[in-house]
Amino acid sequence: MEAAYWTYRAYPYIHSYFDPPKTLEDLRHNIGRGYDEHHIVERWSTRDGIPEESIESPDNVVPIPKLKHWEINSWLSKSNKNYKNSEGDEISPREYMKDKSWEERYEFGLKVLRDFGVLKP
Repeated sequence: MEAAYWTYRAYPYIHSYFDPPKTLEDLRHNIGRGYDEHHIVERWSTRDGIPEESIESPDNVVPIPKLKHWEINSWLSKSNKNYKNSEGDEISPREYMKDKSWEERYEFGLKVLRDFGVLKP
């Protein structure tokens, strides 16, 4: 009985994880339990002077599969050999994006969604 209940509760998250890549417009139609709101330019960017109105704009927020959202957030937080600071040390993609312009952050956010199979190329 417990396994059936767990399956019932987890199914929307598992099902949405296997969504094919979609356009931004199609992503906006993702609704329900299997999806989280994802900010293309992250919320913490307000600390770098990016206006909150831009961060919370409908153009910047898209519902994506919850489990993909967790994967993306984890990846953004971990040191990565492809991103280095001025001393040549590995840093996280999130750290790398500090002090970048809105445009750079937005393009980076779209690339991440493509790399994780959420957004169509």
